Amino acid sequence: ASRMLPIVRTFISLPAGISRMKVVPFTALTFLGAYPWCLFLIVSGYLLGENWEDITVYLRPVSIPLAIASVLAVGYFFYQRIRELRRERHEPGPGET
Repeated sequence: ASRMLPIVRTFISLPAGISRMKVVPFTALTFLGAYPWCLFLIVSGYLLGENWEDITVYLRPVSIPLAIASVLAVGYFFYQRIRELRRERHEPGPGET
């Protein structure tokens, strides 16, 4: 389950593309989100040193529910976005009835 995070990270740009987010704000927000997270991981790895495997005992029970919640949240986003797009296609435009 700890290998799920790279999979989620790979597809994070899909919701941004579906919502037609502009590239510059997406890149800036991605950097602002990734930089502190990567810094946290670097510092944590440095401080844990050779004892890093000891923490997996505590994280394992949380990792699977977290991965499931992430997949459900992304699925819900796609579901809502698809419903919105279908609704927009079927709504009459101005002057149409």
